[in-house]
Amino acid sequence: MTDEDKKFTAWHEAGHALVNVMLEHTHPLHKVTIIPRGQSLGSTMYLPKDDILNRKRKEMLDIIAVTMAPHRRGNHLRRHFHRRRGRHSAGHANGPRDGHQWA
Repeated sequence: MTDEDKKFTAWHEAGHALVNVMLEHTHPLHKVTIIPRGQSLGSTMYLPKDDILNRKRKEMLDIIAVTMAPHRRGNHLRRHFHRRRGRHSAGHANGPRDGHQWA
């Protein structure tokens, strides 16, 4: 993983973490890493305080916001990254799909 890849992944994961901390109906942030595992270049992890049996609408909307955050505001980074590298990360590819699954 190049330094540029690490930097891009760090900004991406920071987007998830920042929005998670700012929203009211999300689980507490547990860990953020840019160490690649499988197809993932990094991950942001949350731990619920209690067992989850069902979710309220507000919680669902906040989960979607956290999932989509780096994708909505990171468009200028993505365009720059695409031009320079000609590719995108799995995080950017999967985020919109995951957000639509929650919706």
